[in-house]
Amino acid sequence: MQTETTLSAAQTRFQAMLGPYKWLTPYWDFGSSRPEVDADGLQKARGTFSDSEALLAAFFLSVWLGRQANFDMFQAAARLDPQHRALIADWLLDPFWP
Repeated sequence: MQTETTLSAAQTRFQAMLGPYKWLTPYWDFGSSRPEVDADGLQKARGTFSDSEALLAAFFLSVWLGRQANFDMFQAAARLDPQHRALIADWLLDPFWP
């Protein structure tokens, strides 16, 4: 029996926000009956990411989990380029938790 996945509005929004980051999308499963993240796999992979990638991974994981997941706002402000700082600022202005 196959179950159809119905994403919540917040999950759909998160999926769209994550979409441009193809190197991160494999850690999220939006196709299962209950969308989930491979948090352990993502945490292990962070050692292979650049500093910017690791910061973005921590940001996305923190948003998904609805709690702090090794994301440092001050490091993000100092190290990320304007496009990625804008992504975080947009989320701060209108936060949601999938």
